[in-house]
Amino acid sequence: MEKKDMSRKNRSPEENARRAKIRELLQMANIDSMDDIQNLFKERRIGHIWLII
Repeated sequence: MEKKDMSRKNRSPEENARRAKIRELLQMANIDSMDDIQNLFKERRIGHIWLII
């Protein structure tokens, strides 16, 4: 019987690299929870215009 990967998805090396970079940036910004992520976006929103930093 073939052993199956227990991960949710089979991700490409590019996707894995992108996700690793996102994790690194979140750690640098001291983002620890979904609330922190939502607050980050709230802080960057002005009216209906989003600032991309």
